[in-house]
Formats: sequence, structure tokens, C-alpha cells
Amino acid sequence: MKDKKIAFVVFRYGIDINGGAEYHCRMLAERLADGYNVEVLTTCIRYLTTCANEFYPGIEELNGVTVRRFFALAEAGCNASDFNNKKIKIARKLRRRLYRMGVLKFFPIKYKKYRQLELELFGNLKANSPELLNFLSEHKDDYHKIIFLTYMTPSTILGINICKEKSILIPTAHNEGMLFYPVMTDVFSFPAHIAFNTVSEQKLCSNIFNDMAANSIVGVKFNEAEPANFDTVKQKYNIPDNYILYVGRVEPGKTGKLVEYFLKFKNENSTVKHKLVMTGGIGMSVVNNPNIIYTGYVTEEEKFCLIKNSAVVVNPSLWESLSLIVLEALSMEIPVLVNGGCDVLKEHIKKSNAGFFYENYKQFHNSLFKLLDSETLRNQMGALGKKYVDNNYEWDIIIGKLRNIIES
Repeated sequence: MKDKKIAFVVFRYGIDINGGAEYHCRMLAERLADGYNVEVLTTCIRYLTTCANEFYPGIEELNGVTVRRFFALAEAGCNASDFNNKKIKIARKLRRRLYRMGVLKFFPIKYKKYRQLELELFGNLKANSPELLNFLSEHKDDYHKIIFLTYMTPSTILGINICKEKSILIPTAHNEGMLFYPVMTDVFSFPAHIAFNTVSEQKLCSNIFNDMAANSIVGVKFNEAEPANFDTVKQKYNIPDNYILYVGRVEPGKTGKLVEYFLKFKNENSTVKHKLVMTGGIGMSVVNNPNIIYTGYVTEEEKFCLIKNSAVVVNPSLWESLSLIVLEALSMEIPVLVNGGCDVLKEHIKKSNAGFFYENYKQFHNSLFKLLDSETLRNQMGALGKKYVDNNYEWDIIIGKLRNIIES
């Protein structure tokens, strides 16, 4: 099958890119490279916060995958705040209200006028790359299938329209405002196939889009690196013996009330020795407190070391389409504590029985106290978590499903 070329289209790509969808893309691309000629079409942007062109444009090879980078508009483009167009906001709010009423999918409203406005705005965003879209338009016939991650980027929104008949969308969607933009009715109806990560994600989208493309559950696993030496990691990042762990972007949209809740928990439980270790790029003002340790970026080996030696891994995010960090923790037999406001995270807990979910401080407190108070409970939940991952997120199953979609 090496004679067949497959393209992945993703906003950012690289070994050191810290993002769930980007990491997801890299894992799939590298595994499909065993049977296909795989290319990745991406921008020169490294960081979401700046959207500056920090990579060089051109072609490079990364782990058997050809990566083509194109300049984004960057400084020349507009910001997401320019989407505060009154007409678009009205349409988006109407769609979200209908969704909350449970009737949105029964309204085949096309919103043509608003969609055109949104297409123009996405075309002018800093993150958009007209060069990438031009390349896609000129070379789409070179590829057997073109796989887009994730649903919300300009390269996906504008690119799917260029090659509908051979496009596969991996949306990594969750319940957020952008999912209700009128233009998303195109994004979820144009592809040849949509590959969801979880049942919750599939159900969410089916209740929003009345004319959704053919779809199925594919999922994703993760690359397991050999954990680094714990003594070395402890010394490098000043890690205590007892801690709970957060891994991801350290920004309000991801961490929620975790810091506030944890410090309150510590004040109410003075005998608890555990601290909170927060690992990942920092995009917010940090709290200067001896009970919280920020490591910044760590290597994959260091990350798995921190997971392996933690008591509990916490994911406080409301917006997840899968949560690789939860699966990584469960695979290493570490129980998890997650935000129950996220259906995907709640689904993991209900299916695995390998942790708890919380929807307020009281639930956070009681669940964390139970976990930290009983090593037996942590071990029991850890074993259940590994079983859950082994039964549902194996690469042979996932890549087999994706190959079937590519060949169908």
C-alpha cells in the first residue's frame, strides 16, 4: 500500500508540540506510515498563544513522515476576537439554545448568509495559511485520502470544502461555543467520513447536526515512553515524594478551579502531605504557593515518570474529546479524578470504575480524600483502569478501523 499517499492536515505539528489533537495526529501518521506514503500538511506556527511563524517553511522528515510546512498569515491576520460580529453571535446563540432544548438536529437551517461571513473571517485569521490551502487545491488528486484534525481550525474549515469526496474528519469535538457556528454545518456534512474518539463525542455532534456525514468510533491510543529515573526528575523539578498530578496546558480553560479547590482541600486537611504538580506550557499567572509546583514542559520520558509515581492524576477540563492523559494514567494503573461536567471524562469513569468525577468542591474534596486515604482503593482502581485501556484502546484495533475507512 506504500504507493497510496495519505495526507494529514493539522494546524501545528512537531515532536515538541504540546497539544492533544497535534499529538493525536502524530501518533496516527507515524503508525499509518508503515503501510502508506504519509505526509502532513501544516503551518509554521509553534505556539497557540502567539500564532507566529516560528518553523521554517518547506519539507522535513519526522519519524518516517514527510512534513510540509507553510507560512500562516500570523501578524498579518486578525484575532479570534474579531468574530464578535453581531449577526454571527445571534445565529450561534440561537443554535446553542435549540441544542439545549434538545431540538437543534430537527431544524435543517442552512444559515447561508452567516456561513459566508464566517468563512471570510476564518480566511483572515492569523492561524490560516492560504499557501497550505492553495497547495491542497492544486495537489488534492495526489492523495488517496486526506485526514483533517481538528474541526475548529481554518485549515480544516476551509480545506474540507476543497476535497470533500476524499476527506476524513477527526473532529476532537466537545461542547463549546465554536461547535455552534453556522459554518460547522458544512464541516460536519461535507466529509466522506467522520471518525470520532468516543460515544459521547459522537452523540454530542449527532444532536447538533441534522445532516451529519457517515461516521463511526475509531478512538486513539498513545505512545508509551520508558519513564525517566524518578530521582533525577525529582531533583530537576523539585518534586515531592507525595503528589497528585495535572498534565496539560496550564491555562484557565484547561485547569478550571483545580488550583482553588486543591488549596482549599489542603487548608482543610493539614495532615495530607500531597502537593499538586502541574506539568505543561504555562499560559496564565501562576499561584505562588509551596503546595503547588509548576514544571513547565517536560520530555515524554519525564511525563511518564511523573505519572507513574503520582498518587492521582487530575483532569479538571470541561472540554475533552478523549483525554490522552487520562488513558495514559489508567494504563499505568494510576486512578484519576476528573471534571464531571465533561461527558467524555465522565464516560471514562463510568466505564472503567478507575476513579471519580466531581461537579463541585464538595465532591472534589470527598473523592480526593478517599483516594489519598486508601492505597488499597488506589491499587484496585488502578488495576481496573489498565484493564479498561487494554480492552478499548489498543493500536491494532484503532489502526485497523482507520485503515478500513481509508480503503472504503
